[in-house]
Amino acid sequence: MRNVIAFFVNRPLLVNLITVLVCAFGIAAGFNLTRSLFPSVEINRISVTAVLPGASAVDVERFVTFRLEEALQGMDGLKEMTSTTTNGVASVTLQFEASHNDMGGSLERARSRLSAIRHRLPKDLEPLQLEEFRLTEMEFMNLQVENYDPTDSSHRRAVEAIEERLRRTPGIVDVKTSLPEQDIHITFHREKLERASIGAAEARAKVV
Repeated sequence: MRNVIAFFVNRPLLVNLITVLVCAFGIAAGFNLTRSLFPSVEINRISVTAVLPGASAVDVERFVTFRLEEALQGMDGLKEMTSTTTNGVASVTLQFEASHNDMGGSLERARSRLSAIRHRLPKDLEPLQLEEFRLTEMEFMNLQVENYDPTDSSHRRAVEAIEERLRRTPGIVDVKTSLPEQDIHITFHREKLERASIGAAEARAKVV
């Protein structure tokens, strides 16, 4: 070891040359590195969101959250399952092992398991929302609206107004909300259809 140290001490020019070469290679490697502000990296996480309009947190937990957890437990590669329940909304997050490399398959299996217990969930439950998280889709800030009633149009308009203001804010790349899709129910007046000689199938075709 002393001989090695003495070798470099007696050759300062060589030491300086090696130092310059190491720095040059480091700078060159830095310029060649692939860089991205939002790299697409899987973090092995799936979220399930269920909306039950007008239900209390206690009822949502009893009739929705517990049953979702029961259906999803024991999945291959599952590391941890957490849930949160508020008025009208249940959220379940599935965290899989870092070595798990079949997230697409896990998402489909989770969807299949939940479809199998749909008859055990409340009839008024909105369609379940399943999403696989990626780093590019992770929120930098999460805002939650308390006591939101999906059946109240004024609540929906308020959330949409907040979403629009955030979208116009400089520096914000994207804004996503978990608002359930709106359905339009149309009821035909049978007697009026008969007077106009229009069948139900023809009326439906005109609407669609």
